[in-house]
Amino acid sequence: MKNFQPKIALIMRDDEIIKEFNLKRVTVNTSFGPVHRCYEGYIYDVPVLIIYGRFNGEKVPSSCINHEQNIEVVKNRNISKLIGTFVVGGINPEMPQGSVHIVKNFVGMGPYKIHWNQNQPFHNAEMYEPICPKLTNMLIDATENLDFPVKKDSIYVTFYGYPRIETKAELDFYHRQGWDIVGQTCDPEATLARLNRICYAAVCVQIDDPL
Repeated sequence: MKNFQPKIALIMRDDEIIKEFNLKRVTVNTSFGPVHRCYEGYIYDVPVLIIYGRFNGEKVPSSCINHEQNIEVVKNRNISKLIGTFVVGGINPEMPQGSVHIVKNFVGMGPYKIHWNQNQPFHNAEMYEPICPKLTNMLIDATENLDFPVKKDSIYVTFYGYPRIETKAELDFYHRQGWDIVGQTCDPEATLARLNRICYAAVCVQIDDPL
C-alpha cells in the first residue's frame, strides 16, 4: 500500500469494520506529533482512512480533545472529505433511543478554544452552511434501505458543559427551538474542517430517549 491514497476519512470507533475489511494500522505525522490510531484500506472498493476516535490514550473532557491534530491528519493525507460519527443525546420526542441522525446544521451554545497556526494567514470560517450538502446527500442516499429510524435533516446543538451534562431546563429550551440532538464535539470539528477546506458531514447515533 505504498502508493495508497484515501478518498475519504472517517472519525469513528468500529473494531468490526477494521477487522472485516482488514484495514492496516498506520501512523500519520502532524505538527502536534504522530497519530498512531489510524487505519487505511478499502471498504467496498472505496479507499478510506479511519481515525479511531478523537483522543489518544485515556478519555479526556471534550475541551481537551485535540481537534486540530485530527483535522491535520486528514489534511496531511491529502483527503478532501471527512465524515464525523457521534453518540448524542435525544431532544426530538419523535426519535427514540437508537435512532440515527444525519446532521443538516448545528448550533453552538458556548465557547471553545482553537489554536490557530500563527504561520498561516488568519480568517474566519464562513459557516452559514457548515455541513457539505453533496457529501450529506450521499449519506442520505445510503439510508434508503435501512430498517431503523433515520432523521435526515437533524439540527445538532453543541453544549460545552464540562464537568456536567445538560439540565432539564436547557433540554426543554432546545426542544422549544426545534433542535433534534445534543453533543459536545461536532463543533469545533466542523469549523476546523471548513477552515481547512475539507468537505464535512456528520452521522449520529442517539443513545437515550428524549425527555
